[in-house]
Amino acid sequence: MATMPEPVRAAIERLMVEYCHNVDALCDIDRFAALFTPDAVTDMTAVGFPLMNSRAELASVFAGVFEGLSHMSTAE
Repeated sequence: MATMPEPVRAAIERLMVEYCHNVDALCDIDRFAALFTPDAVTDMTAVGFPLMNSRAELASVFAGVFEGLSHMSTAE
C-alpha cells in the first residue's frame, strides 16, 4: 500500500478540523458550506436528512439545523 504524501494528509486533517469546528460552533453557515465543492452530493439519509445534491442544498438544510440548535452554541 502506498503511503499518503504528507501535504495531502495535512490538508485532509485541516479540512476535518475546520468541518468539526464549524459544526460545533453552529454560527456561520457560509463558512461551513464553503468546505464543500459546489457540486457536492451529501447522502445522510440513513440519519434522517434528505439527499443533498449541491453546496446550496447542503447550506439550506444545515442552516435549519444550525438555527434549530443555536440555543446549544457556545460561540460568541
